[in-house]
Amino acid sequence: MDSPLNKADLLAKIREGRTQWETLLLTVPPARKETPGPAGGGAWSVKDVIAHVVESERWLARELRKLHGETLPPSPDDHNPEMGDTHKRNAIYYQRNRNRPLADIQADAERVYHDLRAAIEQLSDAELAATDPWGVGRPLINIIPYSTYKHYAELTPDLKAWLEIDNANQ
Repeated sequence: MDSPLNKADLLAKIREGRTQWETLLLTVPPARKETPGPAGGGAWSVKDVIAHVVESERWLARELRKLHGETLPPSPDDHNPEMGDTHKRNAIYYQRNRNRPLADIQADAERVYHDLRAAIEQLSDAELAATDPWGVGRPLINIIPYSTYKHYAELTPDLKAWLEIDNANQ
């Protein structure tokens, strides 16, 4: 998918990507959603992948809400230096969620996705065009996709490959 042109385009791309992501997740039999295999070097289950997406979206929603001037309660991640390293951050997210029930993670996925969309909707096109405050040096509108529809697209091939292998073994 190309880079979004404005907020309406960004929201449309997020909605389209999310629909494709959720459609793919529906193809996973419920009994297989907690079976290791599709990610994390074979250690992560579909449940873990969903939790990973939730954590990424939760972080982005919080950051966008702070940019819009909201005062939020502290998060344990706010001052954790390990959060700057992708592999360490993913390991923290995995440990945080690995023993949580699938139903709770799925409920979080829905809630956090809507929170993120609401946070994006609060921002103007000018705010989305501004350079990010995290030091990446790119407009927000070009960074948000990496925690939304481009993130789903990045995770999709491994999940599809696992499903094909899993289905062949059934």
